[in-house]
Amino acid sequence: MQIWTQTDFEKFINVVDNPMYHAFFTLLFYTGRRKGEIFALSPDDIKTDSITFDKSLTRKTFNGASFEITSTKADKSQNIPVCKKVVNELKNYSGSKPYFFGGEKPLADNTLRRAFRFYCDKAGVSPIRIHDLRHSFVSMLIHLGANLMVVADLIGDTVEQVTKTYGHLYESDKKVIISLI
Repeated sequence: MQIWTQTDFEKFINVVDNPMYHAFFTLLFYTGRRKGEIFALSPDDIKTDSITFDKSLTRKTFNGASFEITSTKADKSQNIPVCKKVVNELKNYSGSKPYFFGGEKPLADNTLRRAFRFYCDKAGVSPIRIHDLRHSFVSMLIHLGANLMVVADLIGDTVEQVTKTYGHLYESDKKVIISLI
C-alpha cells in the first residue's frame, strides 16, 4: 500500500493542466471519497462549501448496460463539508449535466487511469492506485490529529474500517513519537 502526503499530491496536481482532471483528482484527494461516488456526482450535489454523496457509479451491471447508478457502498446519503481547496477548485471548474464529470455519460475508468498515470509521470511522483488517494486522505487526517469518528464519517465508513484498512502512518509521525522517548 502506498500513500501520498499532501506535498506529493501538490507536486502532482501542479502539473495537471486539464481543468476536469484537476478538479476530479482534487476531489478524490481532499474528500477521500471513492471514484464511483465522484463519477456519479451531478451539479445539484455541489453546494458552496459541501458536497452531497448519495450515489455511486458502478460498471458491474447485470442488465448489459455500460454503467449503473446505485447507492453508495455504505448505503448512506451524506452532505459532507469540504476544505477551502475544494471550494476554490469547484469555483474554477464548471461541471456538466447530468454528470458533473463527463456530461451526458460519466468519464470512463480507463480514460481516468491513463490521465492519472500520465500526470504522475509528468510530475515525477511515485505512481499509486487512484483508490490510494482515499487512503492518502485518511492518513493525512490522522497525521493532522483528527478523531477517528470524524474521519469515518467524512469518508462514509466505520471507525473499524478506518483503523483496519485506511489508516497508514506517515513515516515522519513514527520518528516524532520515537524522538519523544
